[in-house]
Amino acid sequence: MIVHICSGDLWAGAEQMIYALLAGLRQQRRHNLLVILMTHGTLSRKLTEIGVENYVIDESIYSLPGIVGRAYQLLRKRNVELIHAHRHKENVVGGILGKLLGVRALMSTVHGLPEPTNEKVGCMPRLKEELNHYVLRNWYSCMVAVSFELERQLREIGKFDGCNIAVVHNGVSSTASLIHERSTEQKLQIGTAGRLVEVKDFNLFIDVAAGVLQEVSNVRFRILGDGPLKQRLTERVRELGLLDTIVFEGYREDAHAFYDEIDIYLNTSIHEGLPLSILEAMAKGRPVVAPMVGGIPEIIINGQDGFLIKSRDRKEFAAKCLLLVRNRQLMDAMGKNAQRTIQDKFSSARMVQAYGELYEIYRSRYPIKIV
Repeated sequence: MIVHICSGDLWAGAEQMIYALLAGLRQQRRHNLLVILMTHGTLSRKLTEIGVENYVIDESIYSLPGIVGRAYQLLRKRNVELIHAHRHKENVVGGILGKLLGVRALMSTVHGLPEPTNEKVGCMPRLKEELNHYVLRNWYSCMVAVSFELERQLREIGKFDGCNIAVVHNGVSSTASLIHERSTEQKLQIGTAGRLVEVKDFNLFIDVAAGVLQEVSNVRFRILGDGPLKQRLTERVRELGLLDTIVFEGYREDAHAFYDEIDIYLNTSIHEGLPLSILEAMAKGRPVVAPMVGGIPEIIINGQDGFLIKSRDRKEFAAKCLLLVRNRQLMDAMGKNAQRTIQDKFSSARMVQAYGELYEIYRSRYPIKIV
């Protein structure tokens, strides 16, 4: 049995990747799967719908020892061969369970590094980070980074010298829609998606939108997502007098229709692991304008699938958006290239296969003891 341990509090990129992986593994029927979640939410419900056994040990009710204790009681009579954890707290829970259950095949997917902050970090967060590093370094048999850039950053931290770090790119469904037909009178739709938080830098998105709208009027900008900065960002758009052309669409559990409806995807993040939103947009045949940060350059070939921007200059982002808006033939050609890139390199099937191969390697390297 393979046990996954994850939070499940949000339905964001990491949770969607976990769901796609488990759905693919479930379809293969080669592994017995069980998932322990820390929170009730969309992930738990969707896993139940596809028949993946999952249990919620609510972290708002149970302390860390309580979570470990209940998880141990759940697993102690199961034939657990490998534990796969996601994120810091889950890594610690998985590590302790591995010790208690005698499971040595422990794997953790690192979906991204902690978001940078200007605030002074207190003693407790630093201790939690150090504990996570200790557990990964000493108890885990493998770490998985979602991009080569993230692997480089992990090794640069200096705490994972000698650790096994594999790279498995996130993947999405490659059964994508064709480029959609539109009339020349229709407004083009430039969209973005993500949590409304500092690291996504939606202020830059708004600046780019304002710059584009100074040059052309046949464009509408759409922001899919919710978060703590929504009120502040909405007020800024109101002050610019652009509420009719920069639209906040809130949260959607199923965002596929959103990617169908837009023509260009614009990402303005400060850093990323390997953003699922870009993969989803490209799978729908949408060209992407994005910063050259994190794992994004591993997805997009500049000038082929879209454009990569080295600086954070709004004028450079706006210029590339305007190039696509004014040349629909180029926009469609790049969209088709983007779609082929996903089908060839970033499909969910390739991701599932890669994780399956890692599971076999570490299960055979660290077999369980049959009592």
